[in-house]
Amino acid sequence: DPPRLVMTPEIAYVLILFVVALVCFAPEIFAVDVVPLLVLLALVLPKVFGLQILTPGEALGAFGDETVMLLIADFMLTTGLIRTGITAEIGNQIYRIGSKRPWTVVPLLLCVAAAISFWISNTVTMAVFLPIAVGISQRMKISPSRVLMPLAFSIILGGTVTLIGTSTNLVISGRLPDYGQASIGLFEM
Repeated sequence: DPPRLVMTPEIAYVLILFVVALVCFAPEIFAVDVVPLLVLLALVLPKVFGLQILTPGEALGAFGDETVMLLIADFMLTTGLIRTGITAEIGNQIYRIGSKRPWTVVPLLLCVAAAISFWISNTVTMAVFLPIAVGISQRMKISPSRVLMPLAFSIILGGTVTLIGTSTNLVISGRLPDYGQASIGLFEM
């Protein structure tokens, strides 16, 4: 006989909380960054009622995690690149280099994005290159979808080259020592 799944009060609470979070995200009742903090608080509060889901230490422990701090730094870097105009300049240079041969602009964009995603998280690289790709597609008078889909695949492919190219690799590498395994090396992927 296969083991029977039992709906415990803790499981029911988490499922209900998941649905409530989705309902809050969809119409943007609260700011996108507030909902996860409220969910985190809601996962600690049941202890008052005798349900043990997360202890306060477990809930706040993630804020000191190396991976979380690296991802926060990645997003701060992206914001800096966009606000200082570096991303716009990258787009201008790609367009200028390829303007004599328009068929080279998109492949050049894809190669540059893939190379950068070796060293910066996929999400961050996409955030940096999204405005560049849209600007180039407008200048070339082509549909953005002809640039954005290949760009997404290029960035994903580039992110698989190094450990820091995707946040998933970082999370897994950070957790391996907890299970007696060695962390993943930078180029081991």
